[in-house]
Amino acid sequence: MKLTSENAYIVIFFIYGLAFFSMGLLALQQKKTKHSVLPLLNVIRYLGLFGLIHGITEWVIMLRIAQLYQEYDIYLFGLQILLNSISFVYLFIFGLALLEYDGKIKKLIKYLPIGIFIIWLIAVLISMMVGQNNYYFWFSFFSAQSRYFLGLPSTIVTALALYQNSKTLDALKLNKISLNYKFMTVLFVVYGILAGILVRKKDFFPANILNNELFIRIFGIPVELGRGITAVAITFFFIKAIDIFRWETDERITKLSQQQLVNDERRRLAREIHDGIIQNLFATGLQIENLIESESDAKKDDLKEIKTNLNSIIEQVRSFMGKMVTKKIEIEDLRQNLEVLINQFIKNSNLNIKFNYLITNVVLGHLTSEKLTNIYYIVQEALYNVVKHAEATSVSITLETNLKSVNVIIEDNGKGFDINHTRSNENTNYGLISIQERAELINGILNIKSDSKGTTIILLVPWEEGEINEN
Repeated sequence: MKLTSENAYIVIFFIYGLAFFSMGLLALQQKKTKHSVLPLLNVIRYLGLFGLIHGITEWVIMLRIAQLYQEYDIYLFGLQILLNSISFVYLFIFGLALLEYDGKIKKLIKYLPIGIFIIWLIAVLISMMVGQNNYYFWFSFFSAQSRYFLGLPSTIVTALALYQNSKTLDALKLNKISLNYKFMTVLFVVYGILAGILVRKKDFFPANILNNELFIRIFGIPVELGRGITAVAITFFFIKAIDIFRWETDERITKLSQQQLVNDERRRLAREIHDGIIQNLFATGLQIENLIESESDAKKDDLKEIKTNLNSIIEQVRSFMGKMVTKKIEIEDLRQNLEVLINQFIKNSNLNIKFNYLITNVVLGHLTSEKLTNIYYIVQEALYNVVKHAEATSVSITLETNLKSVNVIIEDNGKGFDINHTRSNENTNYGLISIQERAELINGILNIKSDSKGTTIILLVPWEEGEINEN
């Protein structure tokens, strides 16, 4: 049977919709690992919703072309432009969530897609009330507007976010995953042009110049076919990216298990030393701290000297442990050491300390023992400062990771302090200087905020470079 133009479009829209619908199903089926270090997996549900709704949109268009429900065509047209706009909203949200940016504008930008959609929807409803006998004109007009103000920005933002993530993956030597991200970047830009700019020809700019007829004149094929091919390609590279992630996770688990068997015994011996000698010395140090606050000035100097000696002994024992165990201390060791440290503070103070460890068992990076040790002492010094100066009742300590760094967040509900005054006062800023020096030593990014409601310390410690390889 000869394939008519109408039949050809039905086939195009069926495959076009199937590609995005399949991508959406696959995306929504991905089981997000809690606190995953891969940003894509944390926001993949938005891409999944885009795929499902956008695929259904193309099938609605297919039904209209087939004229199966011609008496309901105006309703199908309205459903088409509504679903199309909603799908682009989800793609917009996906791109913004995947994009790495900071600042006060971040909170406003994340509501931008919904804001644009609400304005668009209100305009559609008003036009329906005003021009009741001209629905096809207004639906066609607002279909183009949704592509300009939702479709094009959403694809560009998504492409930018994917490219930004690909550069981070390059730095981690995850080149295969990065390559798929880059292919998807190019394809989303192409799709943005085809679906967000080349609309049906209209009497307003830019639709009167940049439209589907221009595409046919240049390439000799309908723009819908170009969109369909791009949709299939996006789905293909998305599937590859997900498959490589699964392989990468399996590889990390295998390597982690092998390394764990080798290091377990050494770490057990080191932990016995840590839990016995070091924690007893540490508890003694806390007791001395309490005595310093209550004793006369004559005895304070002697007590401070004793505390200094204790800290020196702790440093020496830790140095010995570092040599005895392994050059690469795992981040799990830091967790266990911090738990012991926090328990000591809870026993020797009135603080309510909450420890949030949000790091997965398999991480795509590694920190040297020097960095891990300094993170430990930064947390210790911060807790010392809370006990001595903050008059706080509760402290929250959070450890989390992303593709670039390990993040440490320490928050208390104390009285706060004037950061500028404290930095300029040599008699009161020793703890702050110690934290800053240790952060600089490990190339960390330190941010301290304090007011009358409490103090927040945020430390970002970058992963070591060149430690991850797919081969």
